[in-house]
Amino acid sequence: MGWSWALFVCQTLHERLVLRSGLKDSACLRDRRPTPDAEVLHTEYVDNLIVLGTEASQVQAAYQKAVQELKNAGLQVHEEEVNDSGAIILGWEFCSNGVFRPSRHRAWKTRLAVRGLLQQGRVTGKEVEKVLGHCCFICLGRREALSVFGEVYRFVQDYRGHPKQVRLPSAVRQEFLKRDGILPLIFRDLASQWSETVHAVDASEWGLGVVVGTVPRAEVRRLGKYNERWRFRLPGGARPRSQTLAPGTDGARCSVEEATGVEDVLNDEDQAFDSFEPVTFETVDRTWAVTGRHKWRRPLTLPVAEARASLNAVKHIIRTQANWGGKHLLLSDSMTAVCALSRGRAQGFQLRRVCQQIGAIALVTRCVFALRRDPGRLRNLRSMVLYRSPLLPRASSFQKPPEPKKAFPAATVTPQNPGELKNPSARKAARRVARARVKTSCPEKTLLETASVSAACFRRYQVAWMAARHLVMSVTGTLMPTAELDANLAGHLEHLFLEGEDLSAAQYLIAAISFFVPAIKAMGMQALPRVRQRIQGWRRLCPPQSRLPVPFEVVALVFLWAVESQRIALGFHLLLSFMLYLRPGEALGLRATAKDVVPPAGRRKKSSPWTFVLHPLEVGQASKTQEFDETVGLDLPYHAGVGEAMYRAMHIQHLHEDQKVFTHTLQDFAEFTQMAANALNLQKLGPFHPYRLRHGGASHDFLHKLRDLTEIQHRGRWRSMASVRRYQKGGRLTQLMNSLPKAVQKHAIKASSKLPETLKKLR
Repeated sequence: MGWSWALFVCQTLHERLVLRSGLKDSACLRDRRPTPDAEVLHTEYVDNLIVLGTEASQVQAAYQKAVQELKNAGLQVHEEEVNDSGAIILGWEFCSNGVFRPSRHRAWKTRLAVRGLLQQGRVTGKEVEKVLGHCCFICLGRREALSVFGEVYRFVQDYRGHPKQVRLPSAVRQEFLKRDGILPLIFRDLASQWSETVHAVDASEWGLGVVVGTVPRAEVRRLGKYNERWRFRLPGGARPRSQTLAPGTDGARCSVEEATGVEDVLNDEDQAFDSFEPVTFETVDRTWAVTGRHKWRRPLTLPVAEARASLNAVKHIIRTQANWGGKHLLLSDSMTAVCALSRGRAQGFQLRRVCQQIGAIALVTRCVFALRRDPGRLRNLRSMVLYRSPLLPRASSFQKPPEPKKAFPAATVTPQNPGELKNPSARKAARRVARARVKTSCPEKTLLETASVSAACFRRYQVAWMAARHLVMSVTGTLMPTAELDANLAGHLEHLFLEGEDLSAAQYLIAAISFFVPAIKAMGMQALPRVRQRIQGWRRLCPPQSRLPVPFEVVALVFLWAVESQRIALGFHLLLSFMLYLRPGEALGLRATAKDVVPPAGRRKKSSPWTFVLHPLEVGQASKTQEFDETVGLDLPYHAGVGEAMYRAMHIQHLHEDQKVFTHTLQDFAEFTQMAANALNLQKLGPFHPYRLRHGGASHDFLHKLRDLTEIQHRGRWRSMASVRRYQKGGRLTQLMNSLPKAVQKHAIKASSKLPETLKKLR
């Protein structure tokens, strides 16, 4: 309009003229204001006037008065509509049954725009920004849907001023596809009722607690219609605790007087904000019952911990199907978590991940979760929940701990293979258990097809497939012609190479496409000559890389450091990964008391080695090569004492037979090796990936002529001899040792000689 204040003046004058007709300001629908309780509501948007209500006569009378007032002011009124069976207003559809959702025209316009964007493949930052703006506007109908977007914002920021088209990253494509999938779930049932059950949550660095209480529905409705983010428009709103503790505080209100002149209109900066009512001490001063408590497995920041506590309460709510489709009030004392969950999204990945989980639950169950900040009166109660209650098991689940066993237990294996069950009902039950282990949300694959690869491999295949699906399948969902398919994939491989990707990215891409489209696998690479030729060229220009091994002396040095720093379990994980050639995660699956850790037995107790059973048949989890009951032992002289020391130091004899020997995670192990590298000045060796320990054990045994290549292949469970030759790099061990400082080399050699003595002293 040529003037930055023009829209504001038009909006404000329109509202003042409507108020002159007799419609009250308290019945006006505005942003940052709770929904009024009046029977007739009205709202104005620039040159649009909308009057809503449940009584047709009252609505029409109020509407005619407002229209007459606008005409008296000299404004032209046109396109008047009266609807009693639903209406479409500014792109939003109000249905007669109380459902509020985006209009079909607007929804399909954005859906086709998203699909066209993904089909195009290469776009500019401005194009993505425009489509993102339309998508975000629709997501305002259910703010939970905003949590889908994260990488899209980063892409727009990076390429907003970039004039050329770039290829959409796979993460951006996934977010647009997710938003396209949840579009039918973006609606609100305005007739849903509030629940009288209120959940309050709290969290600390130790764990979380959830309590539940009963509050009258009228009070819940009064508190639930306020948004906690509105408080920041009040004086002192950024200090909620001091505002709550202020004497005589019972809500904060900001009144608006009617503006009469143009100057008053321009100075009325906060007329859109009417009032805000915080949660008072009287609301939380009631009886609360503990419904959940949980100890964190890994450290979390407090905002993420508080959000995870709210997620725990949400999961508790939806356990009862009667709660589906209702409105529920949750109390939390973390302003960061409350504002993030109320806004529907967060900038940090961890907090955004919790927003996504709560949003998915809300959209599927049609629930509305209103989060408010409680004033903190529940802190003493929650302290008991968080710091004392979880230390003792609940009465229903309390079991007497098993008594310590004096002798080493004998190895017993009970076959539980579904094929060995003769009872048909037992076989069906076993199949249901096996089916529950296969978790997939991909509609393109059946249960058995998904189970043909590991869960981690399936997730990686799915990421690669989502990035390349448009290159393989046509818009109608059929496979493209072979020549076009070959050209598309060849161009994509060229792009990946120029982007600096490793050869493994190309190999995983072809494997993922062959997995999701078995017809391509049946054709073979002979049907895709350009793809085959480009992979060969890639292999020539950038040969595939393998991880370098870790010397045994360095492993011994890190183990002694782990013993000194009271990280014995992590130290034994390190030793076993090296000595047994274990793949990442295989040590974490070992069960206690002669299940998978089998001590020597019988007369040959001194001469027979400690044995470890990997991927037992009764567990039903196959290895990477789809094998069960793989057995490895500590059978070399430098392995002596490791099994006995681990059994003593980790008190394996006191563990339950199905309890895992190692309770940490791979992330904990990675952090441990990083700390050890920093403390022992081992940075020149690079990151201690678990595969480097596996390769280090094979290289050490071959270099010192303790095993030949055939024995190493059998122990490492490699299918081909080519893999053994690629991964064992005995000559590199000396080179890596010489790269370390002289003082570190001396400490490492000394640690390897002190290892047997240290193992004997461990208790």
